[in-house]
Amino acid sequence: MNFRFWMLDFRFEHGRQRKRKSKIQNPKFLLCVLCVFAASGLASQARAGLAGDAAQFVQAYDSLAALLVQIDGERQALSADIGNLAKVHQDTVRFFDDRALAFAARSAKQTDRRQVRVDLGFRQAAMARAAKGTGVLAQDAASYIAAYDAWVALQQQVVLDIAGLRGALDQNDLAGLESAARAFFADNRARLQKRLQWQQDLSSMRKDLGFKATGKPLPPDKGPLAVHVQEFLNDRAAWESYGRLVGIDRNNLRAAVQGGQSLDAIAGSFLGDRHSQYLKGLELGLDLKAMRKDVGLGSSWAKELKPGALFAGSDLDKDEESGSLEETADTSGAK
Repeated sequence: MNFRFWMLDFRFEHGRQRKRKSKIQNPKFLLCVLCVFAASGLASQARAGLAGDAAQFVQAYDSLAALLVQIDGERQALSADIGNLAKVHQDTVRFFDDRALAFAARSAKQTDRRQVRVDLGFRQAAMARAAKGTGVLAQDAASYIAAYDAWVALQQQVVLDIAGLRGALDQNDLAGLESAARAFFADNRARLQKRLQWQQDLSSMRKDLGFKATGKPLPPDKGPLAVHVQEFLNDRAAWESYGRLVGIDRNNLRAAVQGGQSLDAIAGSFLGDRHSQYLKGLELGLDLKAMRKDVGLGSSWAKELKPGALFAGSDLDKDEESGSLEETADTSGAK
């Protein structure tokens, strides 16, 4: 765990300490704190040059991955303990604690990534404007499929690049480390460019079809914590189900584009299911807000309540996707 993660979690905890028992009394938390201080001392000595910064980035990357696995487990615990109010309360507090740490870990990972880029002197070219729609559904759908498939392939390549960073660090291969780091930034930049394109293509397809998004997120029912937890779990399952349906729709769209079939109905279903998943994601945000209030955490940390919040703004380094936090770049901003 990174020292910065702990500091952010400490501020998060300090602001609510009047509402519940402090985590500092938790032996597991005390052990984490001791580990953090020990790691931070070593990290401060190691952050000189590319090798130290790359090691810090890989550590943050691995820390985030571990936290996301832990969050998945805590969601399962919420489902298993739904009949035990005391356990559900504890599970919910732990769930939000680790979500806060995951958001802090993402921020730290982005900071470390930028520092590696500075060490390399890597100058990124300006992002090219996404090609605008043609007004022809078949062409805009074909552009979307091509850009989306390229984006997925580049996702896989970025994972391989990070593995290359880890291997070069393990072997103390500075030349290999620099090569892997440059490949990572180049592939990551190309991936962002593809994402901008397929997002533009989606907008073009909506215009081509005259697609009008309707509906609004439904607030959770009034009730105690157990009611809100169950609603969150139900909405999460529905959100995942819509995600699978969108995947099927996309495959149907790909087949129609390749086969020259009529696209109107297929593209309409695709856009409709994406919008349904987006609305369900907004409902998840409302469920989370209700759960936070039920356990005395208030409605702070608003950024974690809005799906896709980490992909907003001008910082194109914010490109991670994780269903563990109810948000993906594929559905963020979908309307």
